[in-house]
Amino acid sequence: MNQILSTDASGSDAALAAADAAAGADATSALDTLDTLDPEDTDEAAATISRLRTQIDDVDAELVSVVQRRIALSKEIQAVRMAHGGRRREHSRELKIVATYVDGLGRGGSQLALTLLELCRGRA
Repeated sequence: MNQILSTDASGSDAALAAADAAAGADATSALDTLDTLDPEDTDEAAATISRLRTQIDDVDAELVSVVQRRIALSKEIQAVRMAHGGRRREHSRELKIVATYVDGLGRGGSQLALTLLELCRGRA
């Protein structure tokens, strides 16, 4: 978990490169599979993939919008808390948020929660 918090841009680039390599391997095996299919099946598969990717793009746009809304709410909370002598961050609240994501998404949810919390904290 500490590695997640301390990853800099070069670490992110390495993670993206690894993900791209894995995706490339998956894409190659998928293309090999498509080569053995009937051309009609291939066209149908390509259309299905295109339709599903459009849906993913729509979901990604919704997620970006929701995260932007969450960032704005978090900034408001931080401002109110600090204006009344509180600290900018509330560790116990952040732990509850991470637990919520892990409960809903499994182990990988912790990484998503930590990234989201980092985005919402803004600059000190």
